[in-house]
Amino acid sequence: FARHYARKEKSARSIANVTFSVESFVGTLPPFQGKRLFNARVDPHLTAGCEVALDVDMRLLAPLQKVQHTFLQRLIGLNPKAMRAFCFSETGVLPLAYRRIILAARYLQYVLSRPADHLVACALRECELMYSQCAPNWLGDLGVVINRMPAYWTRPLWSPLGLDVESVTLLIADITLAAKSHVQNAIDESSKGSLLHGRLHNDENGDAVAEPIAFRLYLSVTNPGHRRALAGLLLADSPLADTQLRYADGRGRRKKIPHEWRLCRFCMTDVEDTLHALFVC
Repeated sequence: FARHYARKEKSARSIANVTFSVESFVGTLPPFQGKRLFNARVDPHLTAGCEVALDVDMRLLAPLQKVQHTFLQRLIGLNPKAMRAFCFSETGVLPLAYRRIILAARYLQYVLSRPADHLVACALRECELMYSQCAPNWLGDLGVVINRMPAYWTRPLWSPLGLDVESVTLLIADITLAAKSHVQNAIDESSKGSLLHGRLHNDENGDAVAEPIAFRLYLSVTNPGHRRALAGLLLADSPLADTQLRYADGRGRRKKIPHEWRLCRFCMTDVEDTLHALFVC
């Protein structure tokens, strides 16, 4: 499927670039509308054929993931060095690898719901027979992809035998939970996400709940400059010393500065981070 992956990556990248070209006519693309355009125009190419072409070789998926990351980073207003987890925690878009697995599981759910004399049901029984004989088949590849996910929940290895529609429904819920846990753990383990630890999000009922992947309200700020400034302060992508001195100079003229040396340019007593700039100095 390498040629299919390459062709879809090229199509998705081309449409993503065309989508942002509207900014020359209408100004900065608002994140909410940009997300809708992404789901309608780019995501179909990123997920095309994922029910059949399972991501056993992650090297083939990497270019498609790069298209997703680049689009969402540009939509929020982040630089390429920003954490990838922010692309999903702030926009509500699922990471591509998990989304493709969920779509494949939904296809399996559809197959299991077909009558026994349906052609696709006969093909599934053939896959089960091949799986029991340790022969390469679609069900075996699906098991490899699912069991390779980071185990953020306690469950045994998934087996593609003896399945029904209800069990696949529970599997889809588990994969969604794994995607959210993957994003939240990446934020919790990085100093870049310190301001997002323990963050609550208002759900549809207005209740404050912990939601790792959701579209954040601050991205609805209409002024593009204000919106990107807020995103930069929250997501460690600001002009403050704590962010700028985190990296070595690209030309080798300056090494990475230790955190405790990234002092405020005005008071020279504390680290110049978001909290210090807003509430202390």
